[in-house]
Amino acid sequence: MRRLFISKIMAFVLALVTAAGIGAKAQDQGAFSFREHVEKHRQRVAAIALFLYSHEDSFRSQISQELLINFLKLHDRSKEQRDIAAYLSQHFGEKLLSTDEVVIELNFYDDALRWEFLQSRGLMFGARFTEAAKRLLRIEMIADLVDRGQDPTAQLEFGRPLLSASRFLRFDEDKKLAQLAEQFYSTIIAGLEYPPRCGEVFFGHAH
Repeated sequence: MRRLFISKIMAFVLALVTAAGIGAKAQDQGAFSFREHVEKHRQRVAAIALFLYSHEDSFRSQISQELLINFLKLHDRSKEQRDIAAYLSQHFGEKLLSTDEVVIELNFYDDALRWEFLQSRGLMFGARFTEAAKRLLRIEMIADLVDRGQDPTAQLEFGRPLLSASRFLRFDEDKKLAQLAEQFYSTIIAGLEYPPRCGEVFFGHAH
């Protein structure tokens, strides 16, 4: 049963890769490497989120798998924007602050996409999230933090060690879900790794 579900995850991820057009050639090799890094992260977040969805009744009772899949396609879409991607690639490995202009811009872009998606599907009452919307945001957040904490490339990207999600999250229920995903992380993201090459030119930068 678990193998069948993992196969379904991989089928979705393959569809996501195709839709994103990752194979498109870039003018700058460093920028292309950064885009590949981002796309691999997006694919892993999708795989982790679907894994969590399959193990948590409260998710399945509030949202459909189709709704979740469509929502996950929005993850980190800001980093597909040429200017943002170029800046993040150029400053790869530098510690960026939440007050930095590029961080504000990408957060605004991603939040606007989420807002539009949730509104279009009747998952908001004015500026308030429905329970289903809260579930979507929660599962995306946990999956994102799990991947950031487990992926060694993320530490290079952010220029600092990153805590595991199960140590970072505040609420016990979220911690337990994160621990579950961390336990099976290598199985969930098999084939979606983008390993760092320490000591070599990485993403167009020497380390």
